[in-house]
Parts: sequence; structure tokens; C-alpha cells
Amino acid sequence: MAVSLQGGAPPPGVTLSIHIEMTAQINITAFVARQKVTRFVITEISTQLLGETPELNVGERLCWSVPVVLTSPARGIVGKVGEIRVDATTGELLLEADTVQRMTEDVRRLAERCLLSANGEEEWTEAKNQRRCDLIDRKYAGGLTPPEAVELAQLQEQMLRYRQRVAPLPLEDARRLHQELLTKAASQPPADT
Repeated sequence: MAVSLQGGAPPPGVTLSIHIEMTAQINITAFVARQKVTRFVITEISTQLLGETPELNVGERLCWSVPVVLTSPARGIVGKVGEIRVDATTGELLLEADTVQRMTEDVRRLAERCLLSANGEEEWTEAKNQRRCDLIDRKYAGGLTPPEAVELAQLQEQMLRYRQRVAPLPLEDARRLHQELLTKAASQPPADT
């Protein structure tokens, strides 16, 4: 059991003795608390979130603190995006007013970092391209969920890497031609109007 004490830290060298006695009926198990949080985050934020193993916290209320993690089909657990407390007696989710918004933003940031750290080359397939096109259509038809936005960004990166590998753009030739045209234009007399 984890007990969180709030307030200032005791000075160094002090002997600290803490005795906690609390009587409360625990009607909600750790498993049920985890299920409640997972159901909430999947419904309200993203299907790629889930609750992890909770800790029992003693405070004003006896509650389970359930870590919420972002997952990826390819990578498994990507990282923690927050936590939600569940009252151990009533099962009530103890949410703050901005919990959904804050977690959604944390999901986006973590997913972007995850995307930036990805460097493995994968085979580009017609199915991936079709999924990319479907996500682009959905983006402009009404928006994407945070995991869909991450998926689209990953598919775009994969497609660009594939295109660069199989059909690189001749940028150096285009730059050379552009420079030649600029030089030629500069040597021409101005046109009379």
C-alpha cells in the first residue's frame, strides 16, 4: 500500500514516526478500479489508452490511483499520460474538470515524441496507402481522434521514406536548372512595355 503525505519535507536528521489508522470499507477492488478507468479513457479519450495496475492511496478518501498509459499495436506500451483516482468505497471516478483535455494533450505530445524516435523502415503496402487516404479524408471531413492523427503522421512519414527510397526527387537537377534560369534572366535586357 502506498501512502502519500503532502506538505513540506521534514528537515534532515529528524526521526519521523508515522502511525496511520483508518477504517473504511473497500467495495472496489484494484481490478474493478482499473476496469472503470480503462472503460472511461477508451470512451472519452482514445481507444489506445488503458489503465495499469493501481495503488491504494490514503488521504481525505481511500482511493485507487490508476496510471493511464498510451499503447501502440506495434510497440506495446508507449508511456504514461496521467492517472485517474477511483474512490475505493463508492467506485466514483475522481476527475478534475480538465482531466480529459489534459490527457488528450499529453497523448498527442507523447505520440509525437514516439513518432520522432521511430527510425525503422517498414514495407509500404497498398493497404497502408488506402488507410492513409481514408485518414486524410476523415481529417478534412470532420477531424481525427488523437490516435488517428498519430497514425496518419506515421503513415505519411512511412510513405515519404518509401518514395525517397524508390523514386527520389531530383532536387539537385531542379536547383541547377533554377540557377541557370536566374542567371539567364539577369543577363537579358529589360523588356519594353
